[in-house]
Amino acid sequence: MKRAWILTVFVLTGCAHLKGDGEQILTEEFEWLTGQGDPSSEFSRRIQVVGPLDFGQTSAPVAYHNPPQYRAFTVAAQPGDTVDAWVRSPNGNATAWIMDGSFKRLAENDDADATTKDSHVSATVPTGGAAVSWFVVFRDKMSADATFTVTLAPKVIVPPPDFFSCAADADCTAIPLGGCCKNGKMIAVNAQQVDAYNKANACAQPNPICPEILFIDKRVAECNFQSKQCEMVDPTAIHCAGNIEPHHDCPAGFHCKFPGVPDVGGACEKDCDVAALNCTATQHADADACTCIDNPPPKCVQNKMCMRNMRWDPVKCACVPSTIFVPRPTPFNKNVDPKVAPAPDSKPQPLGKPPGRTIPER
Repeated sequence: MKRAWILTVFVLTGCAHLKGDGEQILTEEFEWLTGQGDPSSEFSRRIQVVGPLDFGQTSAPVAYHNPPQYRAFTVAAQPGDTVDAWVRSPNGNATAWIMDGSFKRLAENDDADATTKDSHVSATVPTGGAAVSWFVVFRDKMSADATFTVTLAPKVIVPPPDFFSCAADADCTAIPLGGCCKNGKMIAVNAQQVDAYNKANACAQPNPICPEILFIDKRVAECNFQSKQCEMVDPTAIHCAGNIEPHHDCPAGFHCKFPGVPDVGGACEKDCDVAALNCTATQHADADACTCIDNPPPKCVQNKMCMRNMRWDPVKCACVPSTIFVPRPTPFNKNVDPKVAPAPDSKPQPLGKPPGRTIPER
């Protein structure tokens, strides 16, 4: 009797171990799959495949009887899918595994928690690979007759990261286009998604071969208010300001030029770099037209005295002959008005004899 008791303890401890939290789970090693012979043949002999099971589906009740020792459902999954299964029984003690197509154990469980004898297993298909066909394998812990149902959780659809959504121009920023070859081209992404975009578009080649070409991308990031997506646009194509909400503002180095009605907005125009115009000494820079314009002729300033019978011409900026004759005044004839020119046929008066007077002789 003592020998039988010792043998029984040996068998149980060989089939089970304790997890760190004290939960006792069965650790079937499936040595027969790693031994000599065809694993698929051994799998078919020892495991009865009931059929396929879809995400979100609960199987019909499965009557379990040994042999064969195991039952299984197949699950078609895509990279990134999580295969999450519950194996339940109203009259048995479920033990479950998830195995891949090569019969490698990916997950196992005896009791989901201390309050139940149902099993819960979960494993995720690696990303970056191909679609897989996995197995949810189960049996009664003591191989006793029982009835089981298997429930596969619905597929969790994780939407792809949205790098480009926006509500305003401030949500968008321009960063180098992802990939292996940085050629100067930029892409507009949500400012909060820069790290996620760079990680998702990192170069996977250790030593990429890139063309020796570099673009000068002068476009800016803008939020398209119709599509709610960030996009790259030429600054001169931006419809700016106006009595419109929401509206776009011009980027740095540009100003909004209105065609006539400010309420309808305008177009962004590049600020004038007056220093770069390089106007000549006879020109000046016009910031509005952003060009060099010839200087107007300088105003004439009389800088010398003109001679008699000459006058200063402000147009020619010089002394020119006067149209009014001004005679030289005679200092000895006090009766001659210097402002009145003498008649051409008049004779000069004798000196000392004013007109209308007779000098008596002595």
